[in-house]
Amino acid sequence: MLPVQSSQARPQEAEEISPPVWESDSANGHLQLFATKLSTGLPEESDWTCLSDAEKQRASKFHYATHSNCFVSGRAFLRKVLASVLGFNSELLVIGTGRYGKPEVAGNPIFFNLSHSFGLAVLAVSECSPVGIDVELGLNAHQDFRSLVRVTLTQREKYALEQVNYQARWGLFLEYWMAKESLMKCIGTGMQLSPAEIELELSRARPVGYLGDRFSRFSLKRVPLVEHRTCCYITT
Repeated sequence: MLPVQSSQARPQEAEEISPPVWESDSANGHLQLFATKLSTGLPEESDWTCLSDAEKQRASKFHYATHSNCFVSGRAFLRKVLASVLGFNSELLVIGTGRYGKPEVAGNPIFFNLSHSFGLAVLAVSECSPVGIDVELGLNAHQDFRSLVRVTLTQREKYALEQVNYQARWGLFLEYWMAKESLMKCIGTGMQLSPAEIELELSRARPVGYLGDRFSRFSLKRVPLVEHRTCCYITT
């Protein structure tokens, strides 16, 4: 964990942000979900100025302006939400990396995870325990769908997938993938952990948790995002 900079001790104000689209209180503490559509247009001045020097440098390296603008929009969204939750000014927020390179706010007991897909960004924020989130907006089946199924699902999950209508299989596969990736992101390993090593608990074919001694302690939530006509999965 990176050391806390003195300027981050307790800034005077935090920016106003849109309220969470979903929140929950459980044994794992208070959990909030924020969502936004990323902008591909020129960044707002407040979005650009709240970025760190390293983030600005990264934004300047994108080949296409739309990709750079989308990156700036996403990082500004992340910074402003975390700053508001913590009572900081987003420009003074220090975001470092922990084990496996997972982002974290330096010196503060808050957990968060960001996911984005086709211009939709979702951010999960937890005050008490590590969190992982994933959203996927793949409307059309991937050209290597069968290959993805073969390397990411267990035999039990493959069987469950084959029992549903063929047209519904891609959407269900995405739910399996989101459930697995949210766990990998919660743990912080990313793809260092093979998705096929994760056995999902299923109810009526949908993921509701994890099986096995290694992962059964983790909680899985499916959260509908009605405004965006999709859903995301959160693991704590």
